[in-house]
Amino acid sequence: MLSKLRALIRDPHIVRAIEQGIVQRTAGGIHNLRVAVTGDRLLIQGNTTTYYVRQLAELAAEQVLGFRDPELIEFDITVRRHNARAR
Repeated sequence: MLSKLRALIRDPHIVRAIEQGIVQRTAGGIHNLRVAVTGDRLLIQGNTTTYYVRQLAELAAEQVLGFRDPELIEFDITVRRHNARAR
């Protein structure tokens, strides 16, 4: 089973579908989005301004894959809030 999951995350069509799913689900809310396979893991990186958008990105990836496995998928999405302007 594990080898089938690893083969799935190496499929370039799946990687592209994950990226497209994240962009659609978050309405482009993940900046500098990168979805790549490194070794036996899927790495999803980017930046956003809210934890909600980060959660949406994780859900989008899980929907495409049909599972969530922290040993195979690494979410490295940083949440950086905009600084409020000084008044």
